[in-house]
Amino acid sequence: SGIKLLSATENLEDRTLTVVVSAFAERERHMLAGRVAGGVREHARRGKTHGRVPYGYRRVNGEMSVIESEAAVVRQMFEWFAAGLSTPMIAERLNSDPTMARPQRTEFWRRDVVAAMLRHRAYCGDVVIAARTDISGRQWPAVETRDAHPAIVPRALWESANRQFRTERVIVRDRIISPFAGFLWCAGCGGRLYFLEQERHDRRSPGPVIVRRMVRCGS
Repeated sequence: SGIKLLSATENLEDRTLTVVVSAFAERERHMLAGRVAGGVREHARRGKTHGRVPYGYRRVNGEMSVIESEAAVVRQMFEWFAAGLSTPMIAERLNSDPTMARPQRTEFWRRDVVAAMLRHRAYCGDVVIAARTDISGRQWPAVETRDAHPAIVPRALWESANRQFRTERVIVRDRIISPFAGFLWCAGCGGRLYFLEQERHDRRSPGPVIVRRMVRCGS
């Protein structure tokens, strides 16, 4: 690679020393991964969350607190979905209503954002950490703590919505495919333009996945 590594305290030309130092560094990396995974699960067992707070909540002194203006949007999403609206239709309604608080990390509602929120266990008050295997090969079990914080929607409504997901016929996935996404602007309304690749497939049909590429305005 042409890159030379120098050390002020160690002779890196000594291959044996380099192997020993690398082994200790790898061991420390595995130990750190284990401490992080264990700490996250211990927090979850006590009903504490980690990482980014879901839309509709904020973290106050380590506790999840409801933001009522955003919680009203979440409840409306679940009610629309229970009434039979699809996730694209819900996203379209949210985008067309300026009174609906927008998601924090994007300027417009997308169907995949809506779908992820409808599946999120936080909205019925739960803290869930999925099972995983860390870099050392150690397996960590899933952790589930019910009623760990105030729920935004009743558990029965959340369960009903997720039963509907399992019976949805057409699955749609969007992903941004252009490095210029978010940097180009619509001449008509001033909103950002997003280059998307959309995959659609029918669970009940063995046919191929349909792929469409499009430009979508974020306003």
